[in-house]
Amino acid sequence: MSRKAKTHFLFGCAAIAALALSGVHGFAQNNNLIANNTPGFIRKAVDQGAVDLSNIIAVTVWLKMHNQNQLDNLVQQQRQKGSTKYQQWITQDQFNTSYAPTAQEVNAVENFLTSHNLSVISVAENNMFVKVQGTVGDIAKAFHVSIHSFNLNGSTYRSNTGDPSVNESSGGHVAAITGMDDYGFQPALAWPTDPNGVAFPATPLSSKPNGLFFKGQCLRGVQTVTFHAGSTTAIYTGNRYGSDITSGFGHFPPCGYSPSELQTAYNMNPLYSAGLNGAGQTIVIVDAFGSPTIQQDAQLFSEIYGLPLPNLQIMKAQGLNQNPHGANWAGETTLDVEWAHAMAPGATLLWFWLRTAPRSMRPSTTPWCIISATPFPTAGPASKAWEIRHSWIG
Repeated sequence: MSRKAKTHFLFGCAAIAALALSGVHGFAQNNNLIANNTPGFIRKAVDQGAVDLSNIIAVTVWLKMHNQNQLDNLVQQQRQKGSTKYQQWITQDQFNTSYAPTAQEVNAVENFLTSHNLSVISVAENNMFVKVQGTVGDIAKAFHVSIHSFNLNGSTYRSNTGDPSVNESSGGHVAAITGMDDYGFQPALAWPTDPNGVAFPATPLSSKPNGLFFKGQCLRGVQTVTFHAGSTTAIYTGNRYGSDITSGFGHFPPCGYSPSELQTAYNMNPLYSAGLNGAGQTIVIVDAFGSPTIQQDAQLFSEIYGLPLPNLQIMKAQGLNQNPHGANWAGETTLDVEWAHAMAPGATLLWFWLRTAPRSMRPSTTPWCIISATPFPTAGPASKAWEIRHSWIG
C-alpha cells in the first residue's frame, strides 16, 4: 500500500492550481475580467434564450493563491530525486500560511458578493473559495453576464454566455467563478449493444458463477469467417477479439479480469501472504453523485469473488445536491469501490460523496481538483487516510 501523506494530495492539487491560475489577471483597475470562464459546450449547443431571472442558483467564487512561482518550484523539488526537498511534504497549515488567500482578501470578496444581494453559504477554511446563492438576475448583474438555457444532444443546461467580470478592486482576488452553468461531466460508460444499437438485458445474479463472468484471454485463435450478401462474398481471416455476444456465464463478451487475475498480474499474492493486505490502512475514494446501492453491490461483489466483506464507510459532503445529469456516476462509483477492495481487501474504504463533479469544459484557468473540491474532513476516519483516490478522465 502507498503511504503518501494526505497533505501530499492536497498540496499536489494546490500546486496544479497555482500553475493553472497564474495567467489570470484583471485587465484594468475596477474592471477585472475573469478570463476563460465560459463553458465550451455552448459552442455546440442550441441557445434557447434567457433563463428565468427569478430562479435561485448557487455559484462558487475561487480566489487566487499567493507565491505561485515559489509553490511551483517547491513542487518540482519535491518530485526530483536528489533534491533536499524530495518528498518533504508540507502540512495544510504551512500551505495556508504561504500560499492561501488571506482573510482580508476573502472578506473583500464576501463584501462584494453580499452587496449584490447574494447570500453566503460557505467559505473555505483555507480561504480558497466563497460559495453564495441568489437569483439568476442578481448573479448576472453582479458578474456582468447573461445566463441562458441551452439544448445539447437532447438535454437542457444553463450557462453564462460570456466571461464574467467584477467592477471592483476585490475582483483582482478572483481566479474563477463556477456554478453559473450546470453542465455535469459524464463518465465514459457504455453498455454493450447489438448491431441495431439495442442494449443487451442485464443478467440476474440469482445463481453464483463463482467469479467466472469473463474470460481473461481477449484474443482468440486465428479464424476465417465468410459472409454472403446476395452476389457479394466477403472473407475475413484473423484473430477474433472477445467472446460471442450470445455467450453466457464465464464467457460474457468481450472479456475481462477477475480480482485473482489482477492480484496475480501485479504480484500481490506474496504481499498478502506476508500479511500486507491493507489492514490498518484507510483508502479515501472521492466520487461525484454516488450510487444508492453501493453497500449492497460491494458486498455481493465480495461474496462472488471470495473476498472478505468490505469495511465501507460513506461520508456525504455538506449541502449534497443530486445533479439531474449525474445518474451514470453510479457505475463509476461501483468500479472505484469494488476494485480498490479487490486489491487491498483488508483496508478500510472511506467513500467521500461529492455534491458536484468536474466537467469536461471547465475554464482552463481552474483545474479539476479545485472545481470538484469540497471542504475535506480533518477529523474521523478521513484523517487517518494514507491514500486518496479521485476518479478522473480527461
